[in-house]
Order: sequence, then structure tokens, then C-alpha cells
Amino acid sequence: MRSGLCSNCNINASVTIRANEWRHFIHMDRFPKKPCRHCKQMGHFPYMCPANPKKAIKRSAIRQTRKPINKVGKQTKQWMITRASWIRKNPPPIEGQYWECYLQIHEWCPVRIDIHKLTLDHVVSRSRDPSLRFNLANLKPSCYYCNMEKGSRSYETVMAAKGTRSLNTLDEPVQ
Repeated sequence: MRSGLCSNCNINASVTIRANEWRHFIHMDRFPKKPCRHCKQMGHFPYMCPANPKKAIKRSAIRQTRKPINKVGKQTKQWMITRASWIRKNPPPIEGQYWECYLQIHEWCPVRIDIHKLTLDHVVSRSRDPSLRFNLANLKPSCYYCNMEKGSRSYETVMAAKGTRSLNTLDEPVQ
């Protein structure tokens, strides 16, 4: 129960608020009681005013100080060049469109890989010998699944852990 008159509609607020009278009290705290000091209009607070000079300064200062994000770094740029040169030197042997995954260790391996699914696997992993990172002789075609399965391990280690030579061919135990 409130007392007094509503400043906007002059309804007596000393009575209990009924279902349809609650609307008269919503606007009491949500809108400013004084005009804006920047544009002298009612209906918004000064910090929201488009004529606020501080708001304009902040916008222009942000635009001047920010520099664009460099999305491609040195390593990425070098890798893109290395990948493109590997693809040029090793064109797809199967029907001129597909490479064959040399690992074939994952159950989802598609075996045939087109240009969009091609990932190049480092035979000697980058963690074991960083100098071979961009060496074309150290790269072989593989599918995403097999490449992730292998990780930084050697092919022999992965096969020993699997217990078979390849999942996409006849299962033969490793000797």
C-alpha cells in the first residue's frame, strides 16, 4: 500500500493497488524526472543521450587506438606455403582427384582423400624434430581421423598399440 498521488496520472495511491492500477506506478522509477542536460529533452538519461560529448569521444578514441588483429602469423603463413608446394609436387595419383591415406589406422578412415579432406601428417613428429616441420619429404597424406589418432607418436608405436597393421585391410597381427 502506497500513499500520495502518482506524479504522471494523479491517481490516489493510498488505496491498495488493484490489478489494473499497478501500471500507474511502473513509470515512477524508470524515467528521469529532469530533462537531459545535453539536449534538454525528457525521456532519457544523460548517459544515453546521442548529444553526449563523452560518448562521441569514446567512440572516436576506440577507432583510432585499435589495430586490426593479425589472423595469420608467421608459422601459419609458412605452413600454407609448404602445404601448397607439397600439393603441387605430389598431385593426386588416384583418378587425378584423390590421395590415399598412408596411415589407415582409424575405423572411420575413408582411405581416399580429396583436397578438402586432406591433412598432411608429419612422419617424424614436430615435437621430436622441429627442424623437419616444413620439410616436404617428412609429409605424407592422411585423413583427419588417422592423423588425430596418430598424434605425435610414430607409426610403429601406434601399430603396436593397435595390435594390427591396418584396420582397413585384412587384420594381421604385428610380428
